[in-house]
Amino acid sequence: MRRSEEDEFARSLAELKRRGCGILVVGTPSSEARRAAARRLLGDATVGPRRRLFVFTGDAATDERLGNGPIGPSTVRVVSRATATRRPDAASAPSAPEPVPRRTVRSERLSRLASIVSDEIGSFESEAGALRPGELRLCLDSLSPLLSTYEEPAVRRLVAAVTNRVKAVSGMAHYHLPARADDPAVVRLGRAFDALIELRVRDGAPVQRWYLPERDCGSGWLPL
Repeated sequence: MRRSEEDEFARSLAELKRRGCGILVVGTPSSEARRAAARRLLGDATVGPRRRLFVFTGDAATDERLGNGPIGPSTVRVVSRATATRRPDAASAPSAPEPVPRRTVRSERLSRLASIVSDEIGSFESEAGALRPGELRLCLDSLSPLLSTYEEPAVRRLVAAVTNRVKAVSGMAHYHLPARADDPAVVRLGRAFDALIELRVRDGAPVQRWYLPERDCGSGWLPL
C-alpha cells in the first residue's frame, strides 16, 4: 500500500470511529483469533471509558470478560438468545468482580432481540448521561446461527436496526460471521456494513485485513 493510500485508510478509520460504525468480522480461523479480534474491537479502557454490550446468539467464541478495564454493571451488559451458549476461556480472562446484568431473549422474533439490545444501550446512556464517540462497543457473536434459522432479509433487518441504534450514540458494533470472505452470504451481507475484517492464521499467528466498501480502500495483512 502506498503512503497516500495508507493515509486515506487511516483517515477513513478515524472518521468511522467518530461517527459510529458497523463492522463484519469474517474468516474461518480459530476461536482464539476471533477472540483476539473482538478484544481489539472492544477498545482500550485505559485511554477512555468503555461500555461493552455482548449479544450472544449461539455457540460463541467470545465472552463478556474480554477487554481490559473494570467489569461490572455500569460497564458490561449481556443479551443472549435462549439457545445461546458460550465457551469462556478462563486462562485468558479473569473472573468478573461484580455480577454483570444479563437478559435472555426467549421470543423467536428478531425484532424483539433488536428491541432489547436498544433498551440495554438506553440503560448505558442513562447511567453515563451521554456516551462519547467510541465509548459504546457492541459484539454480536455470531450471525451464523441466525442465518441458519431465519431468512437472510430478516437477518439484514436485525443488523440494520442494531447498527443504527449503535451509530445513534457514535458507538462501534462488530458482528462475527465465521465464513470465507468469498462466501455468497458474506458478499451479500457485506454491503450492510461500514467495514469488513477478514481473519486468517499465518505462520501460526492470527492476522487481519480491513476493507472499507464505501471508500473502496483497505489494508494489507496486519498482526492482531
